[in-house]
Amino acid sequence: MSEPTRGKIVSTRTRGGRALATVLLANGDMRNRVELLMPYGISALPEEGADVMVLEVGGNRDHLVALMADASALRIPGLAPGEVGFRDKRGQQVVLRSDGVEIIGALKVTIVSSGPVEVKAPAVIMTAPLVTVVGNLEVEGTITATQNITGEGVSLRGHRHHETGTGGGTTTVPIGAE
Repeated sequence: MSEPTRGKIVSTRTRGGRALATVLLANGDMRNRVELLMPYGISALPEEGADVMVLEVGGNRDHLVALMADASALRIPGLAPGEVGFRDKRGQQVVLRSDGVEIIGALKVTIVSSGPVEVKAPAVIMTAPLVTVVGNLEVEGTITATQNITGEGVSLRGHRHHETGTGGGTTTVPIGAE
């Protein structure tokens, strides 16, 4: 093999920080320890059957590299020119679209930061059956709720308490909460 050739991934592994593959070349030769080179900043271990382009380094048949692993099943349909996306076999994908970033099918999203996380947007909308905040919550501005608010088991809408003024007895529920 002196010219670039196609190959199919048979298996992949990581060794010493490098992705290595066993590749079945188009001519039927099986080659082991073929280094997989990915675009800068992208890490992947392609699965069996992925197509690769295989090159000899410096014309050395014992030093092969495989470029640009591809699996047609993972291609994202409907990309416009200039859009870029990543997809895995579970359907999780991130697409840099011309009008924004799209995350679809994520099994879980985890952000780990050693510093503050800041979101700047004209609006943030969360739709979920439950949103939990672990820790203190500070709000600069108005809090509006369309339903009741409860704190330590006390309803904001229907709470009563002992009168602390001169009237004695128990207060009525807040005005507008009846």
